[in-house]
Amino acid sequence: MGVSHESGPEWKTGVNVEKKEPEKPRICVECRWSKIADDAHRNPTNYRCTHPVLVDLVMGRPVTAHCQDMREQDWECGPTGKLWEPKGQ
Repeated sequence: MGVSHESGPEWKTGVNVEKKEPEKPRICVECRWSKIADDAHRNPTNYRCTHPVLVDLVMGRPVTAHCQDMREQDWECGPTGKLWEPKGQ
């Protein structure tokens, strides 16, 4: 008994497969939660993340962190921008 190699969707690879555009990187300066830091006059790329998930666990008050640290150090936001939201929403 032979098995037909033309039956079943697994043999029709490439059919009805949607090609996705590469996703635009989530840039911190385009994020709702990024604010230019007070010392940005020394470093124009110095932005701070103000997302409400950042809380001082001792005092319970909101804190901020450098966007670069939040992304590169794989903190709450990480390289994929888990906390990222577009500005204006």
